Amino acid sequence: MQSFSYTKTSMLIKSLTKIDHLRQRILLAPISPADELKLQWESLLSRIHFTLALQGILVSQENISMSLSSPGSQTPHPHASLMEGYKRVFDFLYHNWLVNKNVISPDDLQQFYKTYCGGSFTCNKEELAANLTYVQINPEHPVIQASLAQLFILTNIPLSQKSEQFSHLVFYMFLYKNGYDVRRLPVYEEYYYANLISYKNMLTRLGGLANVTPWLEYSAIAVISSLEKTLLAFSQQNTKDPQKETIFDLGERQKLIMNLLVQPGIKLTNKMVQRSFDVSQITASRDLAKLVHAGLIVSRGKGRSTYYTKI
Repeated sequence: MQSFSYTKTSMLIKSLTKIDHLRQRILLAPISPADELKLQWESLLSRIHFTLALQGILVSQENISMSLSSPGSQTPHPHASLMEGYKRVFDFLYHNWLVNKNVISPDDLQQFYKTYCGGSFTCNKEELAANLTYVQINPEHPVIQASLAQLFILTNIPLSQKSEQFSHLVFYMFLYKNGYDVRRLPVYEEYYYANLISYKNMLTRLGGLANVTPWLEYSAIAVISSLEKTLLAFSQQNTKDPQKETIFDLGERQKLIMNLLVQPGIKLTNKMVQRSFDVSQITASRDLAKLVHAGLIVSRGKGRSTYYTKI
């Protein structure tokens, strides 16, 4: 097993305390379900945007939204598969690892990696298992656990663009597992991209670090930055753009359509809407199109095979 040590410096302790305080404020902040879904959708778009940006791929959030809302398009975006892959990964985390008491194993990471890019990674499985046990056996703060797990990915797997991005996803995985998803809103990649030089310098230093306290401190600062931006987004819900407000001004039938998607994994079709509300195909299509445009549901498939799922 790799021999890493760290120290809970006063700076790190202060950062972790602030993280817990910000997390509590976000969890207790009053917000309507529609606004929360809207913010979660925007956060997903931001995660994908900044994750791609870290790879040198610049795609606007508007284009990402259009691509995710119209999968299987006849003229897909050049990076559509990457975008859909990241969306698939965060759906996987939400449905499989949110507040999960199971211990994350090397096999779990292999499955996660397969969900991410469809392949597998090569590493010393015994060493990775020992590292994962080390991370999870100690009752450490979730941010420290997530940072250490990310570090082990970066140092166990040959460093590449894929392994670097996968390490960020593993960071999320450990946070979700420990209930630190924070309403699925934080976007940590934004901090790394905004401070790209310091981030790249930190990555190059990892191989020579015996004491990884600087990495833990750096990760904690990234978390704080993201949580503060999340709180700012909450406050801005009170000063919405009237033009955007109409997008989320749903009619009663459209709200009831959303109720049909309460059951996890349900797939909604145009015919189901027609039967449930005794409306025409055109009316059902309009209702579904508005919900897609609002970012509340996603259209999948095409033609008669089209169905809709909740974001």
